[in-house]
Amino acid sequence: MKRPLGDGFVPATIVPTDLDKAWAAGIIDGEGSILVVPQPAYSSRQNWRLEVAVTNSDLRMLFRLKERWGGGKIHEHNRRKERPVHWKPTWDWRLGGRSCAPFLTDILPYLVCKREQAEIGLLFIATTVGRGFGNRLSDTSLEERRHMYESIKELNNVLRPDPVSFGLGRGK
Repeated sequence: MKRPLGDGFVPATIVPTDLDKAWAAGIIDGEGSILVVPQPAYSSRQNWRLEVAVTNSDLRMLFRLKERWGGGKIHEHNRRKERPVHWKPTWDWRLGGRSCAPFLTDILPYLVCKREQAEIGLLFIATTVGRGFGNRLSDTSLEERRHMYESIKELNNVLRPDPVSFGLGRGK
């Protein structure tokens, strides 16, 4: 069962410094995810949502992110499989929708591995500008979102360079 820590979405309480932004970029590059996820279709039209997430066993990291960029509740990570008893519990911090924009904008200059995902995420957010609750996206905007979903999915599944190509590992 997921156990939430904190109440609903909470705005940031600390203004992030450049050091905080660089630190958060490293966390996202190593431990985080930038995703476009399908939303349940309440009509015949599919839609998607942008999410940024970090899963970690150290709550201090997640609360530091939440203090500087806000976010929803911090939940115990829901694993699909039983974990060995010696594994620590892990927790999730998430941002969703437009609340991802300030975070991605702040960390973009410092990202290495997930820079392309962040750039697509910011383009995704731009498709929501000027949209109020209940206003439908155009077919063109929906197609752009579907393409962004596919692009991020592909980037997140790409195999990274072999360590040997960096002069590491076997053969050197």
